[in-house]
Amino acid sequence: MLPFAAENTLHGFQSAMYFLETFSLAAMLGLAFCRPGSIGWLAGLLAAVLAIFTMGSGFLAAVAVASFSIFRCLKQQNITRGDMITIVAALAVACLGLWLGTAVEFQAKSAGTFLWMLVGNLAWPFGSLPLACLPLIILAFEYFRGGVKEVRAAEFAFLLIAWGGLQATALAFGRPNYSYSSRYLDTLCIIPIAAFVGLLAQREDTVLRRLMFAIWVTAIGFGLWQATRSTVEIYLPWSRMCELRQSQNVRAFELTDAPFFLKGQTRWAVPYWNPEGLMDLLHDKKILSIMPPDCRRPLKLEPDSSSDSGFVCDGYAPEDPKQPFTITWGSFTTNGLMATGRFVSRPLQSHFPRLLLPVCCGEDLNGLHLEVVDATGQKKELHPHITGRWHDLVIDTPPRPFRLQVTDTNPHSWIAIGAPKEAGIFSVAALQLANQSMFILLAGLGGFIVLAGQKLLRRRGGTTEWLIVITGLAVSLGVWHTREINAAAITSKLEKVWAAHEASAGRTYEAERALQEALWARPDDQEAHAALAVLVSGKTNSPQTGGGKWPLTTAPQ
Repeated sequence: MLPFAAENTLHGFQSAMYFLETFSLAAMLGLAFCRPGSIGWLAGLLAAVLAIFTMGSGFLAAVAVASFSIFRCLKQQNITRGDMITIVAALAVACLGLWLGTAVEFQAKSAGTFLWMLVGNLAWPFGSLPLACLPLIILAFEYFRGGVKEVRAAEFAFLLIAWGGLQATALAFGRPNYSYSSRYLDTLCIIPIAAFVGLLAQREDTVLRRLMFAIWVTAIGFGLWQATRSTVEIYLPWSRMCELRQSQNVRAFELTDAPFFLKGQTRWAVPYWNPEGLMDLLHDKKILSIMPPDCRRPLKLEPDSSSDSGFVCDGYAPEDPKQPFTITWGSFTTNGLMATGRFVSRPLQSHFPRLLLPVCCGEDLNGLHLEVVDATGQKKELHPHITGRWHDLVIDTPPRPFRLQVTDTNPHSWIAIGAPKEAGIFSVAALQLANQSMFILLAGLGGFIVLAGQKLLRRRGGTTEWLIVITGLAVSLGVWHTREINAAAITSKLEKVWAAHEASAGRTYEAERALQEALWARPDDQEAHAALAVLVSGKTNSPQTGGGKWPLTTAPQ
């Protein structure tokens, strides 16, 4: 569960890594441990072929199977017809992969650099000391002299180390400058996993062996903790900060068509390596139709002729700022008074099953009514919350054109709505799951504790089960202690970090925009208010719109 390879977890593009590991594992299990010609063996052969199309190193699963089969024949001092079929089939798949693949040039500066990086890859997470491989060397010696209690487990460990070693070699060959990037750690961690399996497969269970096992596991745990700590403290905040800025820049471009928001940004503030190519993609209607809600162009929200003057554009309290580049209508008038009135939108229509409606209101909901009115006149009441900030209400989209109707009969309160954003069912489900992430984690930890506890109650468990229960309880207490973690506060903090970075680089407008986003996430952030006041008072530059269409409410000074 340690997120040392967070890059693969967070970014959809990195799903190739999971496909690589899934097909490679299936290929190795099927080809190496099933009878040639059986269903399992044929499934493994198919998985080996599929692994070729995941990543450039996908063919190495077949190479690992061929290498392991030869290794096993040396142990048996005999080669059977089945072994020969497996070796030939695996080598054929490997040749197919080499033929189909793109040639990768030697990227290391010298043979010495290549060897240094290879040793470092094999040593992960120990830096440059390959202690992770030590148990496998001992296991190989025990395997050849018949000193293992679980032969099949030992062979599985050898197969894993063969595949992990080949992946480590490929990294040192073609990606020496990125070997320790978190995207590759899901392959490098296979080596210590194989070593762990090897330790469990050995026959002798002496005090010395237990002591060695404890020392090795402690060292591995320390290395994994260090890798995880680096990810949590450095990569995750930096990645989230970049993702926030990327989505904001895409949304700003969608609403303004101003090239500045993609071409005039730093590298990590744009979610594509080619800004011009990204602008072309974002002008494609098919691409726009599958954008996530946060980056979609919202439905056009305009008042109908039946609306009265009680609702004005951007009629919200100044202490509850909206998100930049959005249009809102509310009953908090421009002179600072809370008016009464009625807002009726022009007809809206969407083919998406859900809508996310931004809403913000005062501290008294009496007399405030928000309704969806379909073409037949049927009304559905919506219930906003008093949150002190803007929040989204999830609406089931009516099948026919509909209107949004807002009524404010309370002279001591106010309500404002923004343009609704279209969303799919799974987008809404993802938002709901994210909101319950802590409890999902607690449920998973509880499952570990229950399963280990059952073994202990039945007297079938031992040291491992006690470790699971104790560790699970300790981690559960830590998670429960932080269950009320404030995502809005984290977002505000990251936006302020970005604002400070942009201000130090002289990009005043970008710093101001980041502070506005910080205040949208957390309106009560006094530090962000103070920093924004300083920027506004001393602002000296603004973006070049390049002919883009700016909303009047967000036009830069």
